[in-house]
Amino acid sequence: MNDNAAWAEVKEASVSFLTAFDNLDLDLFCAAIAQDATMFMPFANVPNRLNGIAEIRDAFEPFFDQERCNSDGPPYLNLQPQNFEIQMIGVAALVTFHLNRPTHFSRRSIVFEKRQKKWLLVHLHASNLPVESG
Repeated sequence: MNDNAAWAEVKEASVSFLTAFDNLDLDLFCAAIAQDATMFMPFANVPNRLNGIAEIRDAFEPFFDQERCNSDGPPYLNLQPQNFEIQMIGVAALVTFHLNRPTHFSRRSIVFEKRQKKWLLVHLHASNLPVESG
């Protein structure tokens, strides 16, 4: 497979993951994640790394439930990635972007790895910075 085809596959996997996230579809969200994935969440109530799909699902399920109650949708979160970039690294890819929110600037780094002909999320690091008022 050439780099352009791999890049397109990673882009498709990224869009599918973000769409599932935006729609708060927990099953599709988890289907995009490798069983042994890790995540760092941007929330004070989840300070430690999440290890494996079970911990990730357990952390996101109440968040998804709460967000469904707080807004109309789908889509619920109105994710609009800015400065979206894909860097290919052999059988892995690093996807970075940010989200502009009213109260914070959200930075995201996602690592995808090709496993059995499918690009799966193997790590996500999320951080938020407060927006300084002018």
